[in-house]
Amino acid sequence: MSRRASGNLEFGVWQIIIRRQAGDELLAEIKLVEADGQILWLGGSGGPLLWPGRILNVGSGGQDTGPYEVDVKVPAHIQAVTVTTADGELEVPLQDSDAFPGIRFGLLLLNRDQRISHVTAYDRDGQQADLFDMNFHQRVWHGAPQ
Repeated sequence: MSRRASGNLEFGVWQIIIRRQAGDELLAEIKLVEADGQILWLGGSGGPLLWPGRILNVGSGGQDTGPYEVDVKVPAHIQAVTVTTADGELEVPLQDSDAFPGIRFGLLLLNRDQRISHVTAYDRDGQQADLFDMNFHQRVWHGAPQ
């Protein structure tokens, strides 16, 4: 079984295709596709839609070339998600999916050299609902402590 969520970017369409693995595990395949259907970038992550006790489910990474991606999954009551970089905050565009009621998906593509400190989720009242520290992810990606 697979389900799809998607959204528009300036230069193409992103798609998250969710496939159910054994038990409650899910595999998310993330594609960036040009308007003509050519795949520009492909990535993925595994695990549950949302981790127990967490509001933010954050994945990140990239390939040898191309962008660094931050993908998020959040419950529907989350109004906004931001990524804090050395240059300031960037909003992650969120999309709903009929295939996964109550879950919103987002994808942000960044310059692969961009440094990220954390990802923050905000509820409908604009209050911080969760914060995900990106230091471990950044150490792995950049190969040096922040």
